[in-house]
Amino acid sequence: MATTTISINSPADFHVHLRQGSLSSLVTPHIKKGGFDLAYVMRVQPNLRPPITTTAQALKYKDDLEAIDPSVEYLMTLYLSPDLTPEEIRKAKKAGVVGTAYLQKLHISKSDFK
Repeated sequence: MATTTISINSPADFHVHLRQGSLSSLVTPHIKKGGFDLAYVMRVQPNLRPPITTTAQALKYKDDLEAIDPSVEYLMTLYLSPDLTPEEIRKAKKAGVVGTAYLQKLHISKSDFK
């Protein structure tokens, strides 16, 4: 029987929560250590303060992550909330933000967000 081999030269982590502050500095380098060159950043989680709801916040957070480890490509997201406007989503897309994410309250600990 023939054996098929599949090689993934540069896997991507499509669900990372990189936290903030000193915890982010501790966690972020583990993306590369884990063998990943690309990360879909889910710091939209509303149990972090503040969730990323604007293009400016997403770009600032991306800059923070790149300062910790510039060898990883960070794909940024916005927190999908009732306050997120179509205009902000269009602005985010133009700036390179790749998506939105929403976590239902029952999946979130310590949250008072909508």
